[in-house]
Amino acid sequence: MKNPSNTFKPSACLNKHSGHDPFLDGPEEACYAIHPRIPDYSMDSAPSANPNHRNSGMDSDEKLSLALTASKELLCITDLELLLDKILQIGRDVFRFDNILIRMVSEDGRHLIAVASFGYPQEAINGETHIGQGIMGQAFERAVPIVLGDVTRSTDYLPGIPDACSELAVPLIVAGRAIGVLNVESAQPNAFNAADVKGMVTVAEHASIAINNARLLENLRNLTGRFERLHDFSRHVIDSANLGIFTIDPQFRITSWNAMMARLFGPSEQQANGRFLFDLLSGLEKNRPGPQTGPGHYPQDRRKTPVHSLGRERATSAFRASADRLEDQ
Repeated sequence: MKNPSNTFKPSACLNKHSGHDPFLDGPEEACYAIHPRIPDYSMDSAPSANPNHRNSGMDSDEKLSLALTASKELLCITDLELLLDKILQIGRDVFRFDNILIRMVSEDGRHLIAVASFGYPQEAINGETHIGQGIMGQAFERAVPIVLGDVTRSTDYLPGIPDACSELAVPLIVAGRAIGVLNVESAQPNAFNAADVKGMVTVAEHASIAINNARLLENLRNLTGRFERLHDFSRHVIDSANLGIFTIDPQFRITSWNAMMARLFGPSEQQANGRFLFDLLSGLEKNRPGPQTGPGHYPQDRRKTPVHSLGRERATSAFRASADRLEDQ
């Protein structure tokens, strides 16, 4: 499929190496192919790639089977760094690529940032790629794999490896949305055949799910850590307060009991937690000595009368009314 937006130069790669792009009808066609439906390709009918292809001795079905097996292992990895390393390993060991570059979309959604690679010069890794720019940017924007059999004939190509002739860019897609790109290049023309494309699409599908899961897990861990720190801070504030503070669940069982409550009423936090509030307070009242009178003694201040002295039913109603008001807010 020719890209009408491209202007092509004379093919330096095809002048050095006899051959043509195996994905196109003739040598005069542009070495640029977009594959929106990779599974429709017939592996038996697809033309062979460069005779010096790195996997010329490997059967197409064998390559796809190895790619599928290896890519399924990605789903078991939850650490993002280890996951990216595993993707690079698959490219090197299964496909025998000389290089691979993984770019992920930036937080602002405007750039593709290199997150892992091997075989690429540092300037290519550090280079900024905008969405829609270069072959990687177009593969991301269109959410389809792109193959170039001769990059010298495309003005869209951005410099990657030295003396590059071929490029394969496969988007990483989750729920119909691109999140990154896998990119491979070769100094050989027509280096990537249909088996490479299908295999890399298979890897990209599993990698996309695994990367998304790893990110979600990482976000969950960060969120959990924030809640734990907030809980520790809140607990410190409550424990250091000069007021008796406790919390209860909807069944009026005690869920927290600060140090001041322990000093005022006796039971420690460990003894109070899980107890029914009114049972605990009733038990304390039974063991509490009555008010003393006489010289140096004063009647008990009614304002300090425990909640249960209002009566269990009235106290329960009061707590429920308070909880209802909080929910309404």
